[in-house]
Amino acid sequence: MCRRSVGRHPNWACAMMAGVHGDRPDRLIVGSHDVVVRATIETAPIQVEHYERLIQNSAAGALVAFVGTVRDHDQGQRVQALEYSAHPNAAAVLDRATHEVARMHRGVRGIAAAQRVGRLDIGEVALCVVVAAEHRHAAFTACSVLVETIKRDLPVWKLQVFSGGVHHWLGVP
Repeated sequence: MCRRSVGRHPNWACAMMAGVHGDRPDRLIVGSHDVVVRATIETAPIQVEHYERLIQNSAAGALVAFVGTVRDHDQGQRVQALEYSAHPNAAAVLDRATHEVARMHRGVRGIAAAQRVGRLDIGEVALCVVVAAEHRHAAFTACSVLVETIKRDLPVWKLQVFSGGVHHWLGVP
């Protein structure tokens, strides 16, 4: 069930708005230790610090974050805003990808991903991926793999709103 319509994509009127797991992250057992995992589709501004705190772990010596923001231009045109729409199964896809990356990378102690939907203005956070790991190599690698997986697989589309009222869809199947 959809809490509110956020997209104007012609094929999808709504997206899952709540986090996949409500207010608490998953705990995944990998090897002999717990890994905190959180994946959410957000309608409100993403607070990167919230996700950093959520996955902090005393066994982690590295915390790596990727923060994707809305820029003011694209292909020589001035961007006013972006409007993200998500397929109703986007939260499940994000959850699956986040869990898979947590399982794949030895030493990861916490991992979180948040994708924003709705209208975003210049400078707002569209995507946040945060990884806590025992060592920096695992943190950087897991973060990079998850970002690329999200960009490739997450059924999210964006409507670019350019200055002058021109609109352009990206990523539409």
